[in-house]
Amino acid sequence: MQVIERLLSKGRGESMRISTILADSLPNGAGQLLLLKRLCAEELTPSCCHLYVRLKPPFDTRHVDAVRRGLDGKSARVAKAAADLAAKLPLDAELTSQLRSSFDQWMTKEDPYPKKGGVVPDSPREALAKLLVIPFAGDHEFLMCLAKDDRSDVRATAREPILKAAEASSKLRKRLVQETERDALGPTLLRAAIAAGLYPSAEASEILPLLQSHLARVRYAALPILDPKYLPIDLVRTESTRLLSDTDMDIREAASRTLGKLS
Repeated sequence: MQVIERLLSKGRGESMRISTILADSLPNGAGQLLLLKRLCAEELTPSCCHLYVRLKPPFDTRHVDAVRRGLDGKSARVAKAAADLAAKLPLDAELTSQLRSSFDQWMTKEDPYPKKGGVVPDSPREALAKLLVIPFAGDHEFLMCLAKDDRSDVRATAREPILKAAEASSKLRKRLVQETERDALGPTLLRAAIAAGLYPSAEASEILPLLQSHLARVRYAALPILDPKYLPIDLVRTESTRLLSDTDMDIREAASRTLGKLS
């Protein structure tokens, strides 16, 4: 057991991964104690991500401390592993506050997201966002922050919570239209909201100006509103006919399909 403990303390890379397997094979939970000791009492290295994966229930305050130390460290790989462990723990108010603080900190701690392509850097924020959208489901500002995030995986965590919240909030529905119109949100979220029937006839007209935008992606976002379920059929026909000469091929094709359904 002392050999495994030394490997856990000094190991790096593959040797650390193998040492966690050896620790996991120890009887009577001895390996779990070694893993927790390494995570809670020694300096964390990037290879410590392997230790978090091997932790098993029952969970207690030592596991919460391991999560905290991992999230407070410098390694994104370790922080992600710590966030994955947090998903297995009871989410009380204190841990929720810690996770929210860590999410905000990693917005600046993680390497920048490559907007023009390239290797996507490790980050714990997707895993943290998945946990936080539950207790912060009523915090529309936080949900919108997620929806605007540079990372696509973080944005994806906001989709269902925002759509669910928008069902009961006309203010949030209007916010989706406004943020899309000024190109602060991509087209996917508004399109999904329209397709889900969240914009009744009284609100559908507020989306029409987006079809006049100089940005093709904004016009594209508003296309689903061209449906007799939401707008008068004559207006749908008029707007769809106009869009047949749009500069964007996808919009022209969508307008053609809409007219075909009206025939």
